[in-house]
Amino acid sequence: MSYYFAKTLNVPFDQAVEIAIAALKQRGFGVLTRIDVKSTLKEKLDVEWLIKHSRQKTRSAQCCRVTLSSKNWMGKAKSPQ
Repeated sequence: MSYYFAKTLNVPFDQAVEIAIAALKQRGFGVLTRIDVKSTLKEKLDVEWLIKHSRQKTRSAQCCRVTLSSKNWMGKAKSPQ
């Protein structure tokens, strides 16, 4: 079972990230956070060895479709008494 979608783009990495974010925004998603995984590992855990040996660039984006999530939350929220 797969928990992600994959798409290969023949563009530089940073441009691919921007294309992906723009596609999410077109579909009503907002980006809550953007994380540069290597930088965060270095800053928080000081794992220089992992950063030096990893050739792969990695970004993490936390996205949310606010219109759907707020409707879902509002539908389950209890009225104040």
